[in-house]
Amino acid sequence: MEHLVIYVNTLPVYSKSGGIKTFLLELLLSFAERKSDNIRYHLLCTEKNVELFDRFDDYPNFEKTVLKVDNINPVKRIFFEQFQLNKLFKKEEKAILLNICNVALLKCAIPQVTIIQAQQSIAALRKIIPKKYMTISTFHKVYYDLLVNRSIDISAKTICISNYMQQFLEAKKDKTVIIHEGVNLLQYQTNSRENSLLPKVPYIFSLSTLFPHKNMDKLIMAYSLLKKEKNVPHKLVIAGKDPDNKQLKYLQQVAKEQSVENDVIFLGWVATEDIPSLYRNASLFVYISSMEFFGLPVLEAMASNVPVVAANKMSIPEVVNDAGILVEPDDIPQVAEKIYEVLTSETLQNSLINKGKRNIQVFNWDVTAGKFEKVFLEIAEKFSLN
Repeated sequence: MEHLVIYVNTLPVYSKSGGIKTFLLELLLSFAERKSDNIRYHLLCTEKNVELFDRFDDYPNFEKTVLKVDNINPVKRIFFEQFQLNKLFKKEEKAILLNICNVALLKCAIPQVTIIQAQQSIAALRKIIPKKYMTISTFHKVYYDLLVNRSIDISAKTICISNYMQQFLEAKKDKTVIIHEGVNLLQYQTNSRENSLLPKVPYIFSLSTLFPHKNMDKLIMAYSLLKKEKNVPHKLVIAGKDPDNKQLKYLQQVAKEQSVENDVIFLGWVATEDIPSLYRNASLFVYISSMEFFGLPVLEAMASNVPVVAANKMSIPEVVNDAGILVEPDDIPQVAEKIYEVLTSETLQNSLINKGKRNIQVFNWDVTAGKFEKVFLEIAEKFSLN
């Protein structure tokens, strides 16, 4: 077969994107390093995100096209994707479009593979989510409700990143395939870069975009219990961007009300190259989000040889397996108790670290990339793209 071209729509990603950016860059890097003889990758970028993909200029099986669209503005981006992007593909005969962000093109001249990652893009799942955790606009609700199911129908294959997610798409199970995310072991196990963000004292670490469902407020409350009842010497370090410029102020107020404002360190958005050292130097990583379709930071912590306390919610147990302590995020005394157990037991710490080392072998980016390429080649055969 001649080269199969995989067009990758990178438009939903920009420099300060969260998990979706990490996912895409790691997936592309794995594609690049696999150097598949019969697959080439064509990245569709914009002037505002093209620098993110400069590293792929060195790979002969990668090329880029810079499109003239404001991808930071979601309305302009969506309009361009749905009404302009297809023009690029009308003369293509051996190509597939990879959509990385929940929705396919309603009209597309080539077969599509669509990845669903956003929890709230699936209407059936939103029905079980407490209203206080709803973070998407009315516009996005309508957009997703109109297009997600339709996207699954018109895509050659839709990728679910967890078994949990696929449960909410049961009626379309034959159109979906589960491919877990991976963790970059090299990045977290060999990166020796230190940075000025590191506190000079022991600390508990949590990393996530500060959406309400991530439960950083409950983590602060649990931490406050530890300070009051156990007088732990650790600081609490919270990293992650504020999605609406309201969450950071709220969390700072919670810390003040809990009398730990001098012990909670808010780092805000952190550059990718500074994150490994934050994991590596932590005494414990805590991730008590109530809504996750995967939970990549859990694996990043395990890859950094750091014990994990995580929420017993949605897909997180599927990712943690037996390599972390699971807690109910709403049970603040339990969260505090389990954190304290890990902090004060070297035996438990070592056990969790060793189990984490085994667990991350299951979530390997090369394996993930290989599963994607298997899907691409199956689609190529089905649609006679050879």
